[in-house]
Amino acid sequence: MRCPVFRIHVRTMRSQRSLFRLAFLAFAMSLYYSAWPVFVIAGMPSFSPDESTRHLVLSDVGRLRYEAISFFLVMLLLSALTVRWLWNYLSRSFPALPRLSFMKSLGVVMTWGLLVLVVLTMIAATRELMTPGSWKKQGLLYTLTNSQAARPIAQEPRKDAIPDLNEVRRRGIEELKDALWKYAAQHKGDLPPADHPAIPGRLWEVAGIVGARYRYVAGLALSEDARIVVFEPAVHGDERFILRLNGRIERISSDRIREELQQVTP
Repeated sequence: MRCPVFRIHVRTMRSQRSLFRLAFLAFAMSLYYSAWPVFVIAGMPSFSPDESTRHLVLSDVGRLRYEAISFFLVMLLLSALTVRWLWNYLSRSFPALPRLSFMKSLGVVMTWGLLVLVVLTMIAATRELMTPGSWKKQGLLYTLTNSQAARPIAQEPRKDAIPDLNEVRRRGIEELKDALWKYAAQHKGDLPPADHPAIPGRLWEVAGIVGARYRYVAGLALSEDARIVVFEPAVHGDERFILRLNGRIERISSDRIREELQQVTP
């Protein structure tokens, strides 16, 4: 005859297993449905049309957020497994310590993570209160502005301390143009194929956004035509820099980029 304590223990283990299965099923369903091309609210990752290929792809900002969330979830699960293993390993030497299940270790890790998040938020808020108006958003990060509050008192003001983001963006597409035009000069005016090793990978990266790359229309040659050959993804707003076949660099809207690419695309 089994004692009531044993029955309660078995019932608890079954409930923990069922809870873990439900959590794993919810996580798998969220990964499955996140791959659908649907509209998502509140600025979360979404699918947008790629103007150069007319395919529905995940935007650069959405891809970065998706990678960050995936990395966070993997590290959270690995941390929970590590805490569970360390706790149960110590419980061998200290019998007074109870055994720790995976769900309990996951709760411990999440609780400590929330506490650290609260502390970091307080630090960031204190920094903003002590230096009001000294931080501005530049891409995905925050940088110091050129205001007097952002500089030490003894330091002389510098107008070129922080370059303008538009100038940095234009300089980046100019460097890519120089590399493309140099390749074309060596190949009878033909521009390189996509992802050609002759063009360094760093030149394809958009300034101010980590992981964002320029869009490129391959298979063209230099001419006096005004067709678009390189353009920025929509990571810096609606106004985007473009490079035309005739060498001109302009800043136009996303709608105009889409219209011009659709006119030349069969």
